[in-house]
Amino acid sequence: MSSIRSFVLRGLIFLAVIYSMVAGLYYSWGVYKNYSSGRLDYVSQWESRMVDLKKAIPAGEKRVGYASDWDLTGFDKDSYIEFILTQYTLAPLFLERSLNHEWIIVNSTSSEFLGRVTNQITDPFTVRDFGSGIYLIHKGDQ
Repeated sequence: MSSIRSFVLRGLIFLAVIYSMVAGLYYSWGVYKNYSSGRLDYVSQWESRMVDLKKAIPAGEKRVGYASDWDLTGFDKDSYIEFILTQYTLAPLFLERSLNHEWIIVNSTSSEFLGRVTNQITDPFTVRDFGSGIYLIHKGDQ
């Protein structure tokens, strides 16, 4: 009886090891396919969206303003993640959720929100559209 129990336990252990190896290979293959296909991960995609924006902000700037949809609709996880990704991408610039800066980044897919932001700015300004809902406002220009 104990030899049958021992045989069954060894068989179950063997099956668990085989299952672990197959599952590991399966998931590793999926990761390999994603990275070898040339598709960028979400962070790299965000960084590529910010390349021109980063070039447009003068090198001497230390802080810039930031406004996004969450200022209109309240906190939401996606807007927060985009804020963190923008901060990461533009480092060492410091993003401050405020309109009290010479340079202000607006991240919004709503033209209504962009209008609300620009209505709050009393100084002369220009708005540059970087696509995908990313805008850069520069106060002092006309």
